[in-house]
Amino acid sequence: MFPGSEKILEYAAGVYARYSELEELLAAPEIAADAKLYAGLVEEWKRLKPTAEKYSEYRELTALLSETDDGSAERRELDREAERALYDMVIPDSAAGTVTLTARHFGGSPRFVREYLNAILSAAGAAGASCEVVRKDIEKGSLKAAEIKISGTGSGLFLHESGIHRFMDESDRGQVKAVACRLKYDVPAFDERDALFTFTHSDGAGGQNVNKVATAVRAKHVPTGITVLCREERSQLQNKRRALERLRQKVEEYYALVSERANEEIYAAAEAGDRIRTYDLKNGTVRDSRLSDGEFPLAGSLLPVLNALNTAKGAIH
Repeated sequence: MFPGSEKILEYAAGVYARYSELEELLAAPEIAADAKLYAGLVEEWKRLKPTAEKYSEYRELTALLSETDDGSAERRELDREAERALYDMVIPDSAAGTVTLTARHFGGSPRFVREYLNAILSAAGAAGASCEVVRKDIEKGSLKAAEIKISGTGSGLFLHESGIHRFMDESDRGQVKAVACRLKYDVPAFDERDALFTFTHSDGAGGQNVNKVATAVRAKHVPTGITVLCREERSQLQNKRRALERLRQKVEEYYALVSERANEEIYAAAEAGDRIRTYDLKNGTVRDSRLSDGEFPLAGSLLPVLNALNTAKGAIH
């Protein structure tokens, strides 16, 4: 098991217990009779289901392991399946959306951008995430920078990559050999389902219809709290359409501004910050400065490092 496994199992056991309790509650006639309560419990049940199922799978695999001979091919395969089930208990799901990383040459040989890129691609594949290199900056045959989009299950594992990644190789003489990585915040798309409408009577002139019917429309974007009021038109429908369009414009402007500021701040922090991870290519190990669990093997995948880091960062609540 990798560092932090005990905490993952403790968390998952609690999820499984609550999931089992919810299944019993949802089967009770008195719960089903209360539509609001029933709907809320169903949503909680859906949210817990993936972790509960992986925990159940892990328990079954460990039970089989106890009955399997040490050193056998079957045991090695069961070990791999059990470890993957353990990973899946902590990997954030696709709710994380798309994570965009930009990595560029910071010191020493630019070949370390490729080293980092390969490490990320390998980890994303092991986590079951979709990964796409959307941009490469090549200078004199060397990869100077790359932009990577990671989406789907496991994408949330890559939310803590911003910072300086140092590489040490056989020719290391103390000079800077690093890759600066930053997390790029994309502008979220406006979703009409996030708009909440309320209707009121318009003030002032406008005719008998305006005075008798609630034609004025107030539209609120729930995620940001941005609100607009539209009362120029004579009908509620026309005001609603105009309010929605104004709200869309204001929300998109807001997201664009926040995204620009966030990217600038993260880039500056990555430039000025201490190294967050050291890749020792001589000894085949990797150490993350934010973890107290020591070194990890570099061969294979960064997945154990990312899982331990997400656990330490509070991905497990």
